[in-house]
Amino acid sequence: MTRQTKLIIPKKKAQNLTDVAYDAIKHMIIYNEIGAGEFLSENVLAQALNMSRTPVREALKILASENLVEIHNGIGIFVPNITTREVHELFEVRSALECAAVKSFLKNVTEEDLTEMEKSWIESKEKLEAGIEVSYEDLAGSDHKLHALILDKSDNLIMQDIMHSIRQRIQRIQALSISKFPYQSVTIQQHLDIIQAIREKNEKEVKRLLAEHILFAENNVLKDPDFHL
Repeated sequence: MTRQTKLIIPKKKAQNLTDVAYDAIKHMIIYNEIGAGEFLSENVLAQALNMSRTPVREALKILASENLVEIHNGIGIFVPNITTREVHELFEVRSALECAAVKSFLKNVTEEDLTEMEKSWIESKEKLEAGIEVSYEDLAGSDHKLHALILDKSDNLIMQDIMHSIRQRIQRIQALSISKFPYQSVTIQQHLDIIQAIREKNEKEVKRLLAEHILFAENNVLKDPDFHL
């Protein structure tokens, strides 16, 4: 008699609790739900996330390695302030890396990539023109995806590694910039112009628009009177 074998399909593994805690706390920091200088309590975070302190503690260690939190033994855990020097240096590095990545990025980016990126910006523009509020989190998310794509689609792995090591800090400042942005239509149009130049494979124009946009975003953060210097 032939033995019948039952096919067993493995279940999708549940997301690790440390990852859940990391994503949630990072989101709160990046989008300023937990402000600069604020004290972080493992107990409070664990209760808010409905989990034990262990995954929260592990998540905070990862965030500390990304400079999104500071752990001071015997004192506590804090969200670091963003300084003028940090903003300038991060945006200077960001501009240099993104502009340097443009040449190989233009060879690798696809029309599908551009259509997907462009869609979110066009939708935001149409909402704004219709008098519908556009969430700064949506804009910050679209902004992050487009700029990350430039490095991720480049051929230079060293530049990708460098950007990966500072990407979370840059994303925090990007979100802060857009949350304080008095001219949402300006940043939307800036990104649409960048996408159009990419579509035309105009390397010189892409670099010019990127550098101008990044400098504009930097200045927007630094002129905010509530900014932590």
